[in-house]
Amino acid sequence: MQFTEDQIAYAKERRQFGKAIAEFQRLQFMLADMAMQIEAARSLVYDCAGIADAGFESDAAFRAFSAKASMAKCFASDMAMKVTTDAVQIFGGAGYMKIFRSSASCGTPRSIRYSRVPIRFTV
Repeated sequence: MQFTEDQIAYAKERRQFGKAIAEFQRLQFMLADMAMQIEAARSLVYDCAGIADAGFESDAAFRAFSAKASMAKCFASDMAMKVTTDAVQIFGGAGYMKIFRSSASCGTPRSIRYSRVPIRFTV
């Protein structure tokens, strides 16, 4: 999880009120929540991929998969928005600059919000 690792490294080096911001409990909770949400989204998407790879025995099985895939897509896109917004908060003003990997790969939260592309699952 390079994205989260960059934030942890930055939090360890950035100092506020005489100590690294990584020592603040609120930031530790934020980083833990971000890692948990990324992993949950990844697990949902991988689960859907496994179901699709196994094939469908009936139309009902495909409809159940389709619903689950839609939920996974919705959760993953909402999670991406939240995690990106939290990353910008952790990086502060540096989160808007292109020198950090998270801003270069994800952009600002506003650009993420409006760049959602519909994904169609086909078998």
